[in-house]
Amino acid sequence: MIVNDNEAATLTGISIDDETDWKKAVSKLIEAGVENVVVTAGARGVMAGQAGGIMKHYPAISWITVEDVTGAGDAFVSGVLHGYLSGMEIGEAIRCGLMNAGKTLESSLTVRPELSREQLKIEMEEF
Repeated sequence: MIVNDNEAATLTGISIDDETDWKKAVSKLIEAGVENVVVTAGARGVMAGQAGGIMKHYPAISWITVEDVTGAGDAFVSGVLHGYLSGMEIGEAIRCGLMNAGKTLESSLTVRPELSREQLKIEMEEF
């Protein structure tokens, strides 16, 4: 499950004001039966949790110059799914999503024109 912090707050009834709340929301979704949970929070990054108690914060890419936020969430999800379906471990797939979202934030377009499997691979090697 990939949701943003507002969606996670709605689903769990937990107002996500700080990292403690963020972790509680992820834990509550796991307790509800979701095996893998990713909660995004824009510039604060991503909190991911898995059944079995593994939880990790992934910071947003800090060197990004934001041109337009439109499409960044979709770019994150597509990057995670691409990475996961390509055989990456969940952490690496999340980093793939962060890179794709970051590069989308730098574009004035909703879908960055240089996006390709090859380009994303190059960017991930530099990440």
